[in-house]
Order: sequence, then C-alpha cells, then structure tokens
Amino acid sequence: MKVKKLKVVETGTFVAADMAPRKKPPIKRILILSGLLFTANVALSLQIADFSERVIAKAGELKEKILTPFTRVEVRTELLSTEDLPLSELTKLAAAKYGVPQVVLDAVINAESSGGDFLYRFEAEKFKQLRPNAKVSDDEVRMLASSHGVGHVMGFNAKPRCGVHWSKLYDTRTGLDCAAKILRENLDRHADEDDKARRIWLALRDYNGAGKAAENYATKVMAAVGRILVRQTA
Repeated sequence: MKVKKLKVVETGTFVAADMAPRKKPPIKRILILSGLLFTANVALSLQIADFSERVIAKAGELKEKILTPFTRVEVRTELLSTEDLPLSELTKLAAAKYGVPQVVLDAVINAESSGGDFLYRFEAEKFKQLRPNAKVSDDEVRMLASSHGVGHVMGFNAKPRCGVHWSKLYDTRTGLDCAAKILRENLDRHADEDDKARRIWLALRDYNGAGKAAENYATKVMAAVGRILVRQTA
C-alpha cells in the first residue's frame, strides 16, 4: 500500500520571555528572536513514514532559535490517507465500528481539522503543564502537548486512550478510529443522561476538554450537526 507524501507548512507566533505583550502586526506571521521581530514561514516536505522523527528534528531546530516555546502553531497539510477510500467513507466505517452517529463524527472532524486540512496544533499551555514532570525530551513533550491527525487527538491521550503513539494519528484510518473511540467512551460516561442531544453535547464537551471553552466547542459542533442534518433532509 503506497503512502502519499505529506506537505506541511508550519507558521506561528513566538514571543520571547523579556518582551511585553503587544499587538501583532497585520498580515504577518512573526517570530521574536533576540528581541527583534522576524517573519517565520517554514515549509517542509515529509514522508508520513518518518513524520514523527522529522517533526521532532524540526522542533529541535526551532528551539535553538527562540527563547520560549511556541505560543501557537498551526500546520496546514494536504489530506492524508493510506487508503484509496475517501475521508467520508473512512469516517463512516469508524463511526459504525464504535456505534457513534456518523453525523457527529463528521462534525468533529470538520471542527478539528477542517475535514483533514489542518492536522497539527501545538498547545503552549499544555506544554507548560507537562514539561516540569516529563521524563522525555522537550521535543517529545512538545509533541505530547500538541493535537494530531484528522480528529486532533492530543499526543498525551494517544497511548492511554487509543493504544498508539501520537505519530500514528497521521494515518487517516487510525486518526478516525481514535477519535471515534474517544467519542464512544465519552458517550458511555454519560449513559445515565436520558436526553440524547444533551448526552451528545456532554460527549463533545469532554472531547475538547473542560471549562467554558469546551462548552462553547460542544455548542458549536452541535450546531454543525444540526446544519448537516438539515442539508441531508432538504
């Protein structure tokens, strides 16, 4: 089975520890290096087979150039699949495997990765939480503090919740399988909720995390579910 090449364009905002917060210049991706402002636009062409090693290597290179961790990093990629099946069909299979409503899994994938366009996001706050007690390199902690794949599963959740290393989430089938599995577990956690819509909302909230941001996420995805259902019945 052939593996498609994965094209990655990494951009981000970086802030040095000795710099006061400031408004970002418009239409610029910025890097503050040694107190100065630079534009950063790093493009990589990777084979998915060695994606993890190459990303870790690139993170190491960037660490040499900056004073603090990324505040936010978005990576735009081409849709990746090791299958000939389209994303919609793979989503259908994953949803059926775990008994998750396909419309819900579709909405999650669209919300998390825009249907497979954005497969990576670094979470600076999570990095700060994980780093003090980590027994692995900073580069690996960076990946554990990032979300990966079509379902944007956090790196630190990949092994305990799905039994795979975070790098495996870049295989579309694996990423979908993991996302569907987590949604199933979240639905089961709220099995005593009689209102089906409320139960799905709670599962979506837990998928994103906790707090107000997670609640807003669940409401947003539920609205997307409604729009999908309307289109299907129109």
